[in-house]
Parts: sequence; structure tokens; C-alpha cells
Amino acid sequence: KALDMNEGSTNNERVCLEDTFVNVAQKNNCKGAGDIFDDPVSVRTVSLWYKADDVDTRQVLFEEGGSTKGQIIHLLNGEIFACTTASDLGTCVSYTTTANEWHHVALVWAGSETNGSHLYHDGEKVATFTGKDNVQHDDNSALGNIAQKTRMKQTDGSGTEQVTCSDCASFAGIIDEFRVTDTELTSAEI
Repeated sequence: KALDMNEGSTNNERVCLEDTFVNVAQKNNCKGAGDIFDDPVSVRTVSLWYKADDVDTRQVLFEEGGSTKGQIIHLLNGEIFACTTASDLGTCVSYTTTANEWHHVALVWAGSETNGSHLYHDGEKVATFTGKDNVQHDDNSALGNIAQKTRMKQTDGSGTEQVTCSDCASFAGIIDEFRVTDTELTSAEI
């Protein structure tokens, strides 16, 4: 089922991707427990379809792991960004995208393997980069917004910065067919 994010008067929606919540407050604040994304792997591929209402404002499609360790896929200034973070240092790549059209994005994150990480857009490999190590973390993950905090491209394009949910970067549009695999998908599989 597709997720229609932030339609109408609803703002700052997100889907928390943790699998265990002690109470409703934890669920509402994306403060659950579980190891869906917490355990390190040698490679992880995250992919989804999106149709953004706008691509010029900062909007999060997927976020894992927080500002010190993890990955994020987000929009800003007409581009889609894929970033990986370790030890408060982020590495990002980007590609031009458009609003009001369906697009497919995939981030293959192979830790710090030289040129082992890739950004795919609409089925084509558009960027190759050396990502940051995928390490153990206890931070949360979400679709459509920041779970709690993350590291993403600065709005002026000069580097990365920590962003918290109070700065929220809600995605306005539709997300569909979100998939995660702890393998490197090939160009043919993407």
C-alpha cells in the first residue's frame, strides 16, 4: 500500500520503522527498540518509489540511524541525495529529480569500501562513492521524515549538518514499494 505523506492539513508525518514499542508515547516519538536496522552489515540496499509534490525544499524519504551513524535519502534544491554517516562525518552524493512524477531511488551502501556505494535513480546508476562504515547503533529509523536526528546535506550545499526532528523535514508526496535487503542489488535487480 502506498503512503500518502502529509496530504491536507497533516504535517510532520512519518512511519517509524522500529519493531518494538513499550507504550504509545514511544511509538509516536519513534523511540522503539529492535534490531531491524541497528546491527551492522557489510552491505545494505534500500529502495523505494516516490512522487514528490515539490523537490526544492528539504524533505526526508528514508532515514536510518541518527546523526552519528547511518544513512538517509532526502530531497533538496531539485536533487535527490543519498548520504551515509559515521563518527559525525557524512558523505553525500546527489542527482537531479523532478516533482509530480514517479521516480525510483536505490541506495546501495557498502560501508567504507572504496567506490562501493551507489545511488540509482530510475534504474540507472547515477553516482558511485566511498560511503562511511555501517556500524552498530541504537538510533531509530523512519520513512517520510526524521525519526529523531540525522546528518544531511546543508541547505547551502557546503557540507553536512545535524538536523533534529524539531527542524522536521517532512516528505510531501507518495512513497511506495519500500524495500530493504542486506545484499548488494545489481543494476539488473534494481
